Amino acid sequence: MNQICRQEKQFLSDLEIILGKSISNLDIKDMSGFWEEWTPTEINLPKELPKYLHKTIGSFLTDRFNQSVQKKRMGFIAREGHIKELNLKELKRIPDSIGNLTHLESLYVDCNRLHSLPESLGNLKSLKVLNLIDSANLRSLPDSIGSLNALEELKITGYMKSLPETIGNLKNLRVLNFIGTSSLKSLPASIGNLESLEALNLIGNSNCSLELRNIPIKELPWSIGRLKSLKTLNLSGCKSLEFIPEEIGNLQSLETLDLGEYDKDLISMAKGTHTINSWSEIRSLCRRAFSLPENLGNLKTLRHLNLAFWKNLKDLPESLSQLDSLEVLDFSFCDSLNSLPESIGDLKSMKELNLRGCISLKSIPKSIGKLGNTLQKIILGGCKLIDSLPDTFENLHSLNIIDIQHCNFKEVPSSIIRLNKSTSLDVTGNPLNIESDKISLRIKPKIIDTLPLTPSNIFKRFLDNQISKEEVSNQLISLFKSSNSIFVKTRCIEFLERVALKDERNFDFLKNILLSKEHKFVRSAAVKTLINLFPINSIEILQWTIQNVKSATIIISLFTILDELESDIYTALKTQILERYAKFYDICIDEARFFLDLQAISMENEKSYYYNRDIDIEIGVSGNWCSGSLWALKRDDGASHIAYAKSKDKHVIGIKLHYWDIDEIPESIGLLSKLRYIEGFCIDKFPKSLNSLHHLRHLYINGKGLTHIPEKVFSIAKKRYSMQYFHEGVVPSEACVLGVLQIMGIYFDKLEKEENAYNFEFGAFYTINKKGHIISIYISLESGSFGVFPDVLCSLKYLKELSLAYCDIEIIPECIGNLTSLEFLDLSWNLIKEIPDSIFRLKNLKYLILEGNPISQAVLNKINQSFITRYSSD
Repeated sequence: MNQICRQEKQFLSDLEIILGKSISNLDIKDMSGFWEEWTPTEINLPKELPKYLHKTIGSFLTDRFNQSVQKKRMGFIAREGHIKELNLKELKRIPDSIGNLTHLESLYVDCNRLHSLPESLGNLKSLKVLNLIDSANLRSLPDSIGSLNALEELKITGYMKSLPETIGNLKNLRVLNFIGTSSLKSLPASIGNLESLEALNLIGNSNCSLELRNIPIKELPWSIGRLKSLKTLNLSGCKSLEFIPEEIGNLQSLETLDLGEYDKDLISMAKGTHTINSWSEIRSLCRRAFSLPENLGNLKTLRHLNLAFWKNLKDLPESLSQLDSLEVLDFSFCDSLNSLPESIGDLKSMKELNLRGCISLKSIPKSIGKLGNTLQKIILGGCKLIDSLPDTFENLHSLNIIDIQHCNFKEVPSSIIRLNKSTSLDVTGNPLNIESDKISLRIKPKIIDTLPLTPSNIFKRFLDNQISKEEVSNQLISLFKSSNSIFVKTRCIEFLERVALKDERNFDFLKNILLSKEHKFVRSAAVKTLINLFPINSIEILQWTIQNVKSATIIISLFTILDELESDIYTALKTQILERYAKFYDICIDEARFFLDLQAISMENEKSYYYNRDIDIEIGVSGNWCSGSLWALKRDDGASHIAYAKSKDKHVIGIKLHYWDIDEIPESIGLLSKLRYIEGFCIDKFPKSLNSLHHLRHLYINGKGLTHIPEKVFSIAKKRYSMQYFHEGVVPSEACVLGVLQIMGIYFDKLEKEENAYNFEFGAFYTINKKGHIISIYISLESGSFGVFPDVLCSLKYLKELSLAYCDIEIIPECIGNLTSLEFLDLSWNLIKEIPDSIFRLKNLKYLILEGNPISQAVLNKINQSFITRYSSD
């Protein structure tokens, strides 16, 4: 086998330096012929490969049918003396010599510590696939990416605020995916130059949370209309999208336009709609939009137009009638839609019309009768203003389902009676007179009888006076016992509460649920219903629950309910819960509420909920690592797992909050009257009660989105944290500023004059003048961010240079105008939209860097007019 060429070996040599592993002495052999032998089920490495590939590099498998990657460890595949496929993992940086791999065809990067890619990436002239989906902390793409002439597939994730304009040079690009790019505010206009692009997907990634991340794009560039080859446009992650540009009507090849996914609860409500995956479709939850583009009719290939829940949609364009291939038209729950165009009858291919929940719709146009040969299903359920149907309705010979439930019909329309006898009719919930009601029952079977048995359908029959309280209770209990669904069981209990039948059978049913091994959510629902329906009879079973049930979800749910009620007996039950927490943590009962609140916040945390939704967390199971001394709590040697320290009288004196996986400190921390030490990570806000902790001496909070700094923080910074900087020569008042920032998780290093902060990739640095005044501050965070421009910086009147890059700052305070000596300000790669007027009063400011922020062109024009020099960096 041939050796890998010398230039590509240089990359491997550079890689071993970054990996810290010796790999250069091993024989790297050509694997030609090996690729063809691999199949998706044969992913084990052959024994004849050198140990180097087994232990250090590994391998990966490309599925050429769905363009996904089944990855092993870091690895590559070489053929004919050249590296063709490369998978990189767990790197903080990629060596510039990657540009030597001129024969590389596929590159997969799985490096969460990676913030940028080298410019030499543009030298990969053979690259067809670039997959960056698993590099979640990427901040930018190099401009040189536009030189990848062979690139066909680009997949990206990360915290990029924008994309380089050069991306429009990728003439062969067919697939462009952004997944979970929660900071991306806009697409470059050059995207319209991607003449081969077939799929553009902007998808919010759930990652460790239950909710899809929002990609905060509000509008699409007009140039998107030039994508003549585009078949799929998926904007389901763009929940902030405010309107669709008119140019979208120029996408003559478009088959699928996806503007969002249904909410799960709304799916169950809109039971008249269904999805047929083989159809081209438009799906949307774009609730801000008021209208559709007038040239929508140009999308000749659309078969499924779904605009459910467009709450502000009032009018439909006449061009809608030009959608010759349209088979399903869904406007369900469009609250503001008040009319349909007369031209709707020209949709010759339409099979289904869904107008469920259109509460402002007053009538159906007569032209509907033109659809006699195609329309099979019409849904008007919940259209409360509709009380009649046009006579042309009798021409709809293909109709087999008519849903007009909960409308305003006083009698069954005669045009329906004359229809085919096989048509199913649902008139439930209409104020029909007796004769019309008899007619409706005689001519058609009710659809509701064929609907699946669900808690909401059972309760609906009760609201329609079709069944009594006793009957609905029996059906709900029966459904509960026959179902294996946690959701169905929980809903059954919730509807039992709404029916409010306070009999012995319901009490025993709920009590038995609490005593059973049902899921924690089901038992929590039973606790709530028991208290609300049987406040006196449930006391004994609640006492048993407090003493015996281990589930923190149930106990915390019970405490939350009791906390809203005023009664001595309920206060006694709360005390019993707090006694249990106090016993578990071996602390005084007065401080137990804080630990209960900690666990409640921890369980509400999306990440914790995601991993534990099917696991019943026990009371106090997290953070139960205690010490009797602060020394052991403060020790940070990797062997200590102490979460809190307590005194001999069982008062909490120190606590590490990150052991509870929380992003906020509960107000009940004020109950810890002797607390002296707090440490926590990724905290979004301080509680007001922090000021009441008179013994607090040490505070370290690595904030993420802090917007308020209590006086207590300044007090602690002045007494304890400013001394380090004072000894380094900083004047006392300004040393306190650095102390406050240190409490927020930023440790500063002092730079001498000959040193340059930009020699360091990430970190926090400061310099002072001869009198000890701070003249420069550089902050660039590698991981995490405090998300706020610290107001305390505005007190540094001698500050000349300030850099706050990659800090997720959204708002610049007006007090920045106090920095009268400021000459250089770098706010690149943040989330800034507006610039305060006070910044224009900084007469000494010469350089302002705003690269990577979602700032409008109008604001940029104002800046250009106001400053003599505008500096921008690559």
